[in-house]
Order: sequence, then structure tokens, then C-alpha cells
Amino acid sequence: MAVATMVSCAAVAYGESNDANGGATVKSTDSESCFADGCSWDQTGLTDSNVATYVGGDLWVGVPAPNTYNHSDFKLNGTGMPTNSYSKSGYPGRPGMTVELEGRTVVQGNVMGNLGRWMSLGGKAWGAGFPAKGTVLAVGGDVGAFNADEYKYDYNQRFFLNSTDENDNAKIGGSNQSLYGELDEKNPHSELKKFLRSLALNNGYGVNDNLGKSVALSKVTDQNGALVDYSNYTSTLKGMSDSFDSTTPHEGVVYANVNFGDTSIAPYKQAYQFWLKGNDSALDGAIEVKDVTGNGTENAQATAQNGNQTAQLNESGNGKYWDSLFNGQPATWLRYTKISVRAASDDPNVKGGEGLVTFTGDGDADHTLQVFTLNYADVEKAYQEHGWTGVSFDFEKIPKGASVLVNVVNKDASGNDIQGDINFRTGWRFKWNGQEIAHEYRGTEEQQKLLTTAASSVMWNFSSVGANNTLKIANFDGWTNQTAAVKPTGDTLKHSQTPENEKAGVTGADAEAGVIGSIMAANAGRTEVWTSTNGKLLVGGDLWLSQAYTGMASTVSAAFAKAYGTGFSIERHNFPWRGNAQTSYPTSGGVEWSKVDSADSTKLPGSEWTIKKSDGAVVGVVADNGDADDSANPKKLKDMNSVPGALQVTGLDVGATYTLEETKAPNGYQSSTATYTFTVPKTGGIVTLSGNGVGAGGTVSNTAYAGSVKWRKIDAENTSGDPLSGSEWQLTCAYGDCLKADGGSPFKRKIVDKVSKDDLRNEAQYDANSDPGVIQVNNLPSGHYDLVETKAPDGYEITKYENGNPVTYKFTIDDTTTVDNPAKVLVDGTSKDSIGNKPIGIDITWTKVDANDKSKKLPGSEWDIIKGSDGKGNTLKTVKDRYTTDDNQLVQGENDEDDAPGAFKTSFTLNELKDAGLTQPSNCMTHLGQQAGVTQFSLKETKAPDHYAGSAVVNFSITWSCSNELKVVWNNLNFDGTVTNLPEPGLLKWSKVDANTSKPIGGSQWTLKPKAGEVSQQVSGTVSDCSKESGCTVSDRYTPDGSTTEIAGKNDSDKDAGKFKVENLAPGTYELTETNPPAGYVLPSDVSRRTFTVTITPGGEATVNGGKPVTNAKSISTLPLTGGIGTARGLLAIGGGLALLIVAAGAIWHEWRKRKGFITE
Repeated sequence: MAVATMVSCAAVAYGESNDANGGATVKSTDSESCFADGCSWDQTGLTDSNVATYVGGDLWVGVPAPNTYNHSDFKLNGTGMPTNSYSKSGYPGRPGMTVELEGRTVVQGNVMGNLGRWMSLGGKAWGAGFPAKGTVLAVGGDVGAFNADEYKYDYNQRFFLNSTDENDNAKIGGSNQSLYGELDEKNPHSELKKFLRSLALNNGYGVNDNLGKSVALSKVTDQNGALVDYSNYTSTLKGMSDSFDSTTPHEGVVYANVNFGDTSIAPYKQAYQFWLKGNDSALDGAIEVKDVTGNGTENAQATAQNGNQTAQLNESGNGKYWDSLFNGQPATWLRYTKISVRAASDDPNVKGGEGLVTFTGDGDADHTLQVFTLNYADVEKAYQEHGWTGVSFDFEKIPKGASVLVNVVNKDASGNDIQGDINFRTGWRFKWNGQEIAHEYRGTEEQQKLLTTAASSVMWNFSSVGANNTLKIANFDGWTNQTAAVKPTGDTLKHSQTPENEKAGVTGADAEAGVIGSIMAANAGRTEVWTSTNGKLLVGGDLWLSQAYTGMASTVSAAFAKAYGTGFSIERHNFPWRGNAQTSYPTSGGVEWSKVDSADSTKLPGSEWTIKKSDGAVVGVVADNGDADDSANPKKLKDMNSVPGALQVTGLDVGATYTLEETKAPNGYQSSTATYTFTVPKTGGIVTLSGNGVGAGGTVSNTAYAGSVKWRKIDAENTSGDPLSGSEWQLTCAYGDCLKADGGSPFKRKIVDKVSKDDLRNEAQYDANSDPGVIQVNNLPSGHYDLVETKAPDGYEITKYENGNPVTYKFTIDDTTTVDNPAKVLVDGTSKDSIGNKPIGIDITWTKVDANDKSKKLPGSEWDIIKGSDGKGNTLKTVKDRYTTDDNQLVQGENDEDDAPGAFKTSFTLNELKDAGLTQPSNCMTHLGQQAGVTQFSLKETKAPDHYAGSAVVNFSITWSCSNELKVVWNNLNFDGTVTNLPEPGLLKWSKVDANTSKPIGGSQWTLKPKAGEVSQQVSGTVSDCSKESGCTVSDRYTPDGSTTEIAGKNDSDKDAGKFKVENLAPGTYELTETNPPAGYVLPSDVSRRTFTVTITPGGEATVNGGKPVTNAKSISTLPLTGGIGTARGLLAIGGGLALLIVAAGAIWHEWRKRKGFITE
């Protein structure tokens, strides 16, 4: 494990040493006491000999214009200002005020600037930090800046050394065009002399250029005059960053002083208002501020000097105060700005406010290094989803004097590194152990100490930003949280909102929303800092320092007056960071090893071991990922390594020798019989197991058993269908070598069907085949096995014996049953590669019969089964009668499993019903309160049997119990599954002719009555011949030829004389008897000759006398007989009989029409 330089019980800073490879360790008594007790803001009496700003590439102060990123495109002779299209009216114009880099600055490449004003290097021009001593600036290349003559104050385009010691110096490998260390001779602008002297510049002997890169970087002097070599510091920086990354919980490493804290990301639900004193001139329309109350609360309020303007002041947020601009300068009005941040919401639809990242330590004073990990991909995701304007930070439970390391990573949801840029978004707040400190450099001494303590404590490590990517540090809020009076508008906004600036994503970023703590970006190709920082700034690539700050004018004061925002320039205040991770050498140590497959070295989980002392005494047993149990016998030891297959045991005596024996091999592997010996080092720590066949890195290999069995799970009623997924099994050794193959116990496994390669369920790992429904178990020792299904696929039932127990399938593993030739299972005594299950289902049965003769089953009907009552809903299935005809022909039907005519059986599986929306049972995990699911269905006849009326809809329900039992319940409890249909009525035809001439003769009268027991409607009546054109009714009369006797025509719907048609007859057998012959004719004397038996079928047409006419012979005398048809008594009898027949026929017709749906009641 790569960690920073560590010495037992004596800590030094990460990556720092006392030799020339990386800069001197911070050893100043003053700085150490400051670090321990809390630092004051003014650090001018202290020194920091280590590098404060390090740039592994080029340093740009101000954003370079397009196509001038390379040094070869940049003019260093003071004439290289870009054309007007990139100057006053455009980009970069005035990208910002960057005024100071405190402490030592080391740049491997060139220093180039579009400054907008002078810039201080080394000392404390404004604010706080540790000033540098010795070599203040070391540059391997050239130093230059854009010429600003266009703006009439080109003297501002200069770097200068801010130092208090004539021995302080700058070393430049190449040419120097812009760095000034001397006033009187080289600076032609006399109006600045007095001002620059007030900043304690040296007298001109410190700038040394054209030294060559090697000399400039390798001969840097510290505060004691000793030389320090920074020529290879980029490598040192990357080593430090790697050591930060490696400061994580590791197997085999015990930290004496480190706590690994918790990190959380959430909306900042507290609103925030703050009145901020700026350093630039007041803006137009500013109101003088008398006092401010409630700063940092939800409703900070300012009081105007003129009380009448207080409301206007708080509304505009544009204030001013009277103060000196710089030491020794005349007093002037300076800016006082209101910052207002709304409360953020948990609801991502409510945009605005800030995010809050909270780092929580443990408060333990012994843990002098508090380490946190921040996945910035999670921060960025939340930032975008909630529409935050920035991100603030809160450090809690940080012990006094402790250092803080924040490793900023960039990982996706799977934990993979994201190779990309990071936009590190700052906010307006920063809390340290419950106190808001972001802007407290103007506060009391105690408030300043909190700020400087935090700045000296925190290190932000951005190691995940690579050489092809950019780390961008800015507020990014576009002045969202500032009132309208201080926001850019109109033309002035263009200076900060050019396309290139917008592409950079920093429009409106304010320098005051800064970073507290040191920043390390050792691997980043470019780091852009658009805000002030407090701490070290160490980057391995290029560094850009700029600010989206507007304003153009011909004088310095006017430029300030036109600038927007809070009125702060970018400053990098120097604070030391001296975090360290200490290891200690305790009186105990440990051992680590791993269990791997002998074939491919993959780690194997599940092994168990016994550790003994050299005298054979058992120390304890340890199981892979097992916990400690001191009460167990033997004692259980904790596996300190959470990685399956990797084990670590600690708490063993230093210098002692132990033995290690495997007592249980990983599942499916042969146990190791070897004994391994190890000795814990006298200095403590973790020893890696070795010797006696142990592989590199302490790997102990096991050989897998070679046996294999495979089977498919199928639908027993559809064996050619896809395999069924979701089954579970119990596999047990019955007898053979497998009885002692599992740590001395019978081999036994719970097997779960693995349904995909991503199926990570524990028991599913025993299934080597990821195809659903196909199960293969490998690594089986030889022997005879029992296989019992414990869970069937959804919608299927476990196959059971008659006694109700699940079937036990058997198979045998021997030398021939390998992965490529797996064993098959015995199913019903036959070796098979599949095991079937019957689907859980239900049969629905019913019959169709004649309503008048229920023993008569009626073929040919068709039905719909519908989800829903009364035939309303979705049709689930259509059923058509399957039956064999009288001539032995099979009518196939549809979805009918019963071959008998009029008998129906159709089936549904549970899965079909579930798909149809069958209501599931509830509370099935409890013994009490289980509720079956009940779903309504209906049976609707869509086609009745031929010549039968349709039947009514039959409603029923299907219940689904917790035991997966399905049941049909008819809604009508008296319904027995028999559905009746009324037959259609039939008709009867015959004719009456002269026996000699065969001519029709009218006027005969007949009696029609059912044969006893043959017709359910017991009706009878008289039929008299009708010869009226419009048909006959009961009152109609007519006179035959030559006769004066009136004959009633009734129930004969055939208007032709001598022809008869009787309609609407109920199906059955009838007797038709001629009772009165036509006038002038006689009846046969033998009654049997005038009585006919006829059968009426449903909807059928019957005839009399085999379809032949019925004949009558003429009588000898035409005189009417006594009591004949012409008498009143005869007529009464005929009328009464016809009336009965009419009533009967009417009843039949009425019921028929009702069944057909023509009549409703």
C-alpha cells in the first residue's frame, strides 16, 4: 500500500521531507503553535518555506485569448495585446482582478497575464496568510503580460514582488517582461512609487532572469538560505496525491490517528442573507450603511445612515461605507453588498437555493487526521436535478488541531471512475464545527481564528481529474443571489458574457464565494480557479486564475466603480497543511491469506480454518467473513477482510509462531490437508501467509470437484415449450463419497434457478447455467444424490406422490459425469434431461339440455367466457361444442375437452387467469386473516343448438386461495351446471281430396291432441278447414257448395280449401283424427283409417299419411245426421275445441317469442 512518509509515533507532512526532493517540512515554531491553537488572520510574522502555489505547466493570470493558449502565440515584449475584437469590446477584455499569490510560487513553464492591474507575489498584500521568505517566485520559462496602453493605465499590467526582506528574490529561467522588483530605475510611472513603497517592495536586487530552467527551479532558497530543488516537484506532487487516495481502510493496515468520516449531500434548507463589505469603490446609487444585524441568518437587515433610506437600502442591496482603500491611501466610499440565498427544497421541481455537503468526523482528539471521500458525480447530479445556485460545505465534529483530507472522486453508480471534467461549485457558506466562517476575516479575532484554522486544516485532493481534463473551481451562480443593483446589465454584461466565457461556464462567478482549504490537482491537465482560495494551490498541469468581473474605464477608480458583484478580486491566501497518517506498532499483529481456485485463481468464499499456537493449543477458528464470538468453544475469531475469499486475522501475539489448517473447504471444492506455519513480526503488522505450496500474495488453492448434473424444467403438458424459470431445489448426498465431502458432513445444497448472468442471489450461484429454467450444478463429489423440488415455477405445482410428499428424483455422480457430460435425473425410473410440472389450473364444466326433456343433451352450441358479470367485459375464451354425430362424425369444436354432445369442459391455468387480472389472495404470510382472491366471470351463450332458443347468461366466480387452490363458485347456488334451452315450435301439413277425383274438398274437421306423455304442454284442439283468402279466425264462417250449413274455419293457416297447416306446435308426438268429413262425404267406418300419428320436431315440418292426401268418399245421402256438424250442439263442441287449441297454441307461441327475445316481462 502506497502511503505518505510515516514514522512511528512521529508524524511529518505528506510527501514532504528535509531533503531537496520536495521542499522543507513546516517546522516553524510559530506556525506549529498557530496550527494547534487556532491561527489569527494576520500572519506577517510567520513564515512558510514550503511551496504555496505550484504549477506543473503554465500559469495564466487572466484567461488567454483564443489561439494564444500556447506560449509561442503569446508576445512577451509588451506589444502582444490581442486585437480589439478581443479587448475592450470583447473577450477576454477584463476577465477579472487577480491581485495576489501569497507565499512561494513555483511554475515549471511560463507566467503570462492579462492582469487588468498590478499583481502581488509572495507577501501579504491584502488579507492573510503566510508570506514567503527567500525565493518568492521561481519560473522555469518566461514572464510576460499583455500591454494595456489602450486603457491608459498600462503600468497596471505588471507583476511585482511583495516582500519585506532585501534578500528575497525571484528566479526566472527565461526572459522577464513584466515582473518588477525595483521602482526608481525601471518603473516609469512615478505616480505609483509612493503607493508601491507602502507595500514594502524590495529595492530592486531580487529579480534574476535568463538563468535557465534548471537553475531557476533547482536553486530555490528557503528562509534559512538553504537550497531546495523543485525541478521534479510534479512527481512529488503526484506521489502525495496517490498517498492521499491510498489513505483508506486497507487490509493489513492499522491507523493510530485516522478516522474515516461520513459524507452526505442534501439541499441546504436554511435561507441565508449577508451584508458583505467589499474592497472596491461603491457603485452608483449606493446608500450609506450604518449598521447590519442578523448577518448569516434568514433575514439579515441593514440600517441606513439616513433612516429614511433603510427600506430602499434593503430592497436594492447596494450599500457603501467610508474607509481607506489601501494602507496610506485617502479614505473613500467602498462597496457594501447584500447576498441573499433562498432555502433549497427536497422537491427537485422546486429549483434554487444551494446544496449542502456535510462532512462528519468523530470528535476524537487522538484522531488527528479526519479523512472523507466525496463522489462529485453525486453532487453534480443533485446540483442539476435541483437547480442549485452553488454548493456550501459543513465540517462537523472535527477535533481541535486535526487535519482534514477530502478525496474528491468522480464515479458512476457502479463505482467506475468517470474520465471527465469536474466543475467544483462553491457556495456562499462554510461551516466549521457549527460556526459559519465563510466571510469572517473581517470579524473578531476569535472568528478569524476559526476561519484560519479551517483553512489550515482542510486539503481537497482532486486526483480523479486526468491529464486530458479540466478542474474548474467557481461559484457559477451568475450573481443569482445578488440584488438587481449589483448585477451586470446591458452592454457592461457583454464583457463577462462573451461566447468563449459562456463556454467556460463561469459567467457571473464572484470571487468572494471562495474555497477554504488547500487544493491539490496533481493529475489535471488544466485547473481554472475563478474565485479566491485560502490554503495551498498545487496543480500538476496549467493553472488559470481569472474572474468574470466587468468594467472598463480610463482611470483606475472609474474601473472599480464600473465593476459589478461584491467588489473583491481573486486572492490566494497562503495557509499551511500538515496532515499525516500515523501507524503504530502494537503488541499484536495478524496474518492474511486468500482462498483461490487452482484452475483460474478466482477467489473462493466459504472456507473455515483453525489457528493453533506452536504447542498445539487452539487459538480459535475463523470463517470467511465470520464474526467473533468469545463465548464459543473453540473461540471464533473475526475475519477482518470483508472481501469474500480473502481472510485476515488480527490480535495475534507479535513474535509468536502459529499454524493454520483448513477445516472446511469452499462449496464444491476438495479440502486442503496441508498445515501452514507463520510467524507474526516482532514489530507487529500483518504477515502474509507463505510456504508449503502457498502462492504469491498468500493464495491457498483448492481443486474443484469435477461432477456435474443438469436438468431442464418444463411444462408437463407442453414438453416442447420454453423451459420454466424460478424453481428451487434441495440437493442432498444419499450415500457414497459425498457423505463426507462437505467439511466431514454430507454434501447438501439449496439450489435456485439462476435466471441471468446478473443474478447475484447466493443460492443462484450454484446454478452454473444462466439460462432460465436450465439448471446445472457443478463441482459435485462422487456419490448418489437425492433431488427434491421445494418451489415450483410460478403458476405450476410440485409433482407429488399419492401420500402428498414431493417426488424425490435421483442421480449418480462418477468419473464420467463431468461438466461436458453432466448426469441426468431419474424420472419415473427413466434417465431424463428434463423434469415436468403440471400447471396449476381449473376446469369449468357445464351441459346443454332440452328444457322440456333434460335427459336430452343438445349438441352444437357456442359460448364466450367473459371476465365480468352479466356478459359484460373482456372475452377470455370462446368455447364451441366438440361432439360425435349420430353417423359417427367428429365435430372438432373449439376449447372443448368433452366429446359428448352438449357436454362442455374447458380449462384455465393459473398463469392465464393471472394475466387476465385474477384477484390475488392476501395476508398469506399469516396464519390468521388469510383472504382468498375472488374474481367475477360469466358464461354467455353466443349460438344456441339448432332450432332452440338461447339461454340466459350464467354468472360465476373463481377464488384463488393462499395455497394456490382455484375453485369455481356459481353465483346461483341452485345451479348444477345444467343450462336449458326451449325448442322452437314445429308445424303440421296435410290435405283432403275426393277419393275418386283427387280434387281438394273443403269443410272437414279434425281433432289434434298430444299422445299421452309425449308433449309437455298438454294441449288439444279442433282444426277446421279454412278457405278464406285472408285466413280464418274463430268467428269466420263459410258455406260449402250447395250447403247451407256454416262451418267454422279455425287453426288452419292454409287458406286453400282442402289444405291444412297447423303452426306453433310444441315438439312431440300427436294424434290427428278426422271427426267430420266434408259435406256430402262420409268418414271411414274404421277409426284407425281416419286417425294418424305424427311427430313434431323442434322447428320441423311434419306431414300426415306419409305426405299423401287423405281421401273421402261421397255419401249416399247428403242429409245431415242428427247431432251433426250443422247442429248448435255440434257447433258448440267445435267452437269449444278450437278455443282450447287456440289457447294451447298461443301459450307455445308466447313462450317461444319470449325465449327468442321478442317478448320481455
